[in-house]
Amino acid sequence: MSSEKNQTQGAKEGEKDTQKLHNDALSEISSLGRVSHRLAMTDSGAPLEKVLTLLLPRLLSRIGSNHKRTTDLVSECKEKNVSLSCENLEGMIKAAYDKIHAKLVEMLSHIMKRVRDDTGCKVPCQAA
Repeated sequence: MSSEKNQTQGAKEGEKDTQKLHNDALSEISSLGRVSHRLAMTDSGAPLEKVLTLLLPRLLSRIGSNHKRTTDLVSECKEKNVSLSCENLEGMIKAAYDKIHAKLVEMLSHIMKRVRDDTGCKVPCQAA
């Protein structure tokens, strides 16, 4: 009886963790939308360089961490025996991570177009 209670409690805690991940992902999508809008409204030249100096390294590292979180979530789902509602929620989290990835790629594409048009724009990178 005690092991059933522990399993039920563990499942509830797992669902709470999964719900938090989902809420965090939705919050990040919203935040990326605001950053994307601000980037689009930034003037070319020095203002764009200043924004890119801060933003570009963060976007590039975020793409890598987003991919890692997605693959970790998928492997965790396979390892666990989760309830249907938790499984559905994890699918929603994966979809949210996919939206985050798409938004990051969209922002990087926008940056590439802006930098190509502004040949004097310096992009923060190290020479190899």
